[in-house]
Amino acid sequence: MSDAEVLAIMKSTLPEGQGSSYGSIERLSLHEVAEKLALCGLTQLDVELAVANWETFKTQTELVDALAAIDTWLTINFSAVEPDFPIWDDLFDQGESGRYLYLYAAVLGIDRVCDYFDSIGVTQLFKSDSLQIVSRHVAIYKKKWGELGTDAGWWLLLMLRGVLFQCGSLQFHRMRIGISNLAPNPWYSEQQSGELGEGFARGDEAFGIHIPQGTNLSPAAIEDSFALATSQFDSIWPNPKRRLFTLQSWLLDPQLQDFLSSDSNIVQFQNRFTLLDNAPIADEDTLEFVFRSPKTELADLPRRSSLERGILNLLDAGGHWHATCGWLK
Repeated sequence: MSDAEVLAIMKSTLPEGQGSSYGSIERLSLHEVAEKLALCGLTQLDVELAVANWETFKTQTELVDALAAIDTWLTINFSAVEPDFPIWDDLFDQGESGRYLYLYAAVLGIDRVCDYFDSIGVTQLFKSDSLQIVSRHVAIYKKKWGELGTDAGWWLLLMLRGVLFQCGSLQFHRMRIGISNLAPNPWYSEQQSGELGEGFARGDEAFGIHIPQGTNLSPAAIEDSFALATSQFDSIWPNPKRRLFTLQSWLLDPQLQDFLSSDSNIVQFQNRFTLLDNAPIADEDTLEFVFRSPKTELADLPRRSSLERGILNLLDAGGHWHATCGWLK
């Protein structure tokens, strides 16, 4: 998708930027840009690059309009589970300003997030780890393309909206079964959901699980992550109804057990979930998450680990990987 198409989708999806957002952009100082990006975990060099481009960014009307619209959308919908958030491609053809768009969105929105975290009483570790989601996506972009940017920049909007959190090894986002665009799909039928009981029906509030790049999947780390999430979420958003922890990922594809040992961290993690059938094919997503090397041909990808070899061997044999849905037992 071209940058022009992405910007057109943004314009049609987001509200028109409010005057308050344009005012925040105009008043934003270079010192504030540096301060907020450092808070998000960016290196000094990356901060300097973003700061050096800020004045140039402000001269690019189309990108300023997009930034104002993003900030307005985040303000209007802050901390709300609905309406759903937009998903679109990154901007690759707008130079540094396009690559830094979501960094500047973070600069505008980080105080709002921090104030929210303080108001709901989360731990300092919970707060600081969640802000680091920005630098995690910077690291992924840099690994893939060798320069500063934010991979899947739309993902940062969840954290900036106050609905995505880092709890230890895992990330969690608030969503509704069968409605949110990151809800597991396909899901159970209405009859099956009724038989399974509370928490499974369309519209029920749930927490989606996401596995950051290179995270610790050891059983102890995962236990700690779920314990932290449960204690924080139950106190922040008390709800008398059961709320599921769900996941849709190539990491839940049962075929992984064909070549990984039963005591591997991935298999032990997978065994925590009840899996659904009819998972969609996700070859490209699997390669993306395992290798982060979009410019490399399949035959040239490394086969250093049993995971890498297994992923590629199955594709070489004409098989497919799937984005399997599951819920925490």
